[in-house]
Amino acid sequence: AVVSTQSTGDQLQIGDTFKGLWSGGEHPAEFYIQPYDFGEALGKLSEQLFQLYPHLPQNPGFNPVRDDRVAALFEGDWYRSKVLSVDGNGQYSVLYMDYGNESQVSRGDIRALLSHTEHPAMALKCSLSGAKSGDVGCFKSSLLNMIVSVTAVGSVDGVVSVSITLPSGEDLGTLINNALPTEKAPEDAAATTPAPRKPRSVTGSSSQEARLKDLEEKVLQQAKEISELKAWKERMEELIRGGV
Repeated sequence: AVVSTQSTGDQLQIGDTFKGLWSGGEHPAEFYIQPYDFGEALGKLSEQLFQLYPHLPQNPGFNPVRDDRVAALFEGDWYRSKVLSVDGNGQYSVLYMDYGNESQVSRGDIRALLSHTEHPAMALKCSLSGAKSGDVGCFKSSLLNMIVSVTAVGSVDGVVSVSITLPSGEDLGTLINNALPTEKAPEDAAATTPAPRKPRSVTGSSSQEARLKDLEEKVLQQAKEISELKAWKERMEELIRGGV
């Protein structure tokens, strides 16, 4: 079955797997993935935008409306964007369509998209299959700066439902669900709701801390033994000098 994607314009088959990078969105129900194979094309597109749009003057007659595709400024550079909303003060809410992040920009930070409209968006709008409401911090930290394996499992209204396997081999949906707090009946009327369990670290930082602590204890023990050995040696030298 074909999975429809409004964001990239591509057709994925259910079961298709590809490498991807998290690029926007902080909740398992809605986030964006850039297919890793788009990297070269995205680099070329970005270079063209960076060279062209800084030199374009503002057009007073250009008044974009919701769903228009434009070039919008973000931290000093220009990116392809989609207008999400416009308020009465000339502020625009835009989606940077090749990444998935959103921002508020002023009228002066928007230009008409003169070209580059033929390229589909390079960020795929996704939802994580099987994940409950989830721990948002765990979700974002698990994906940050990682190339993950993404499998398309379905599609609803242009949002692709995916499963994600981390470089560690762990399933992200299972990881997030395991990080949720467990429900526990209060022991008495004064009992409070249990605190959420600390999210597991996909980088193994907890085990690293344990190993470092163990190593530190060993170093301190060795230092103590060396100190005792030096003291014994000094005592023996004193005894020898004293003729004992």
